[in-house]
Amino acid sequence: MRWRRLGLAKRLMLIQAFLAALLGTTLAVVVWVAVSDRLVEHHRLVAVARAATDAQAVAFDLSENVSPEDAMGRVAASPGTVQLVLRGREWHMSGTPSDPEAELRSLLTPMTEAQELVARRIEVDDTDLLAVMIPLAELDASYIQVSSVDDLDRRALLLGIGLAGGTLGLVVIAVAMGALSGRMALRPIVAFSRAASAAARGEPAVRLEAADDPDLAELAESFNASAEALSQRVIADARFAGDVGHELRTPITTMLNAMFVIQAHREVLDPAAREALDLLSEEIEGFRRLVVDLLEISQVDAGVGLDVERVQIGALARRVADHVTGRPVAHVEEEVSVFADERRIERVVANLVRNAEIHGGGCLAVTVASAGQGGVLITVEDAGEGVPADRRDRIFERFVSEGGGHDPGNGLGLAIVLRHVRAHGGTVRVDDRPGGGARFVVQLPRRARSRTIAAE
Repeated sequence: MRWRRLGLAKRLMLIQAFLAALLGTTLAVVVWVAVSDRLVEHHRLVAVARAATDAQAVAFDLSENVSPEDAMGRVAASPGTVQLVLRGREWHMSGTPSDPEAELRSLLTPMTEAQELVARRIEVDDTDLLAVMIPLAELDASYIQVSSVDDLDRRALLLGIGLAGGTLGLVVIAVAMGALSGRMALRPIVAFSRAASAAARGEPAVRLEAADDPDLAELAESFNASAEALSQRVIADARFAGDVGHELRTPITTMLNAMFVIQAHREVLDPAAREALDLLSEEIEGFRRLVVDLLEISQVDAGVGLDVERVQIGALARRVADHVTGRPVAHVEEEVSVFADERRIERVVANLVRNAEIHGGGCLAVTVASAGQGGVLITVEDAGEGVPADRRDRIFERFVSEGGGHDPGNGLGLAIVLRHVRAHGGTVRVDDRPGGGARFVVQLPRRARSRTIAAE
């Protein structure tokens, strides 16, 4: 399960690192074994050749009745090399008049029983030694050279350290190459993911570039065809909604005019008729707002461009918020001017404030502050119960209403806010207000990034 939680790029990097480590370790072991064996064999051959030469010199001196000690003393042995002569049953050691130590004698005695050259590694006092025995048959003696193999072991150790370092370096390079190749291999997938996310956010105008990669051409063409079909469908639906809205405006206007006429003669109606008139008036007003909102959102979905001009956000927010609530609620920390579509920003503020009044227990404050190079922040706080975390994205969808307050609304207010803010290249989110309630935060850039609104 933990392996599956890793991203594809990380898994590719780990697999490549594992393969590099396996290959590097295998090669290092093979090379170390081969080179170590070669070093050991070379050391043995050199020791045997040196011992054979020295044995001839010692044998000549012994034949001239020179003592074994003097004969060995005349040989220029390598530093650290011990020479021994076994003549009869008596041991002689170069530089030492006494017999060799019992442990060394017990190890060398079996070698002297052979009638041919013997080279063997022995261990004395935890020290590795190489003993070479040359039989001197004509003299009934044996010549032995014992040399240390510490230098050989040291070279083998250095070789192992070098190979281990090389393997580690290979793994590091493999990790780097794996990360690079993973990014390069996943670049088309990342591009596809971003394009799909953009389409999911309501930007069907996004397209994939297949470039010259034949493996991705079919995928890009399929995605682009689907995105184009979705874009055309959204535009067609938006036009249909706009056409329906335009067709409904005339009968709604007629009904509203008729309602005003009837309202002017309320005093001649009986109480039951007045109650029915009030209910009908409320429904017709809700119907009118629905048609207006449908027309508004259909214009956005159809890709109507922004009418950009310089707008004083503080003055706009104060005017709109105080009008909607009927009381002063706006607070301008710093007057900020941006290039935006004034009508749409007014609609954003009005819808957020109206949402706070209807669904949030009343609007507590509307704050305007500078976000530096990020533009301007517009914050609307309410006194309600807040918005659960799992609904903070969904409330900006069309026809989703909180259902609270005395007027459930038509579920288009926040959807219009989201589209107008995105059309300016800004963002909108909802957080918890300290002390309870919800806080809607709109961030707008200093200048609208696009004059064309992507259909959603």
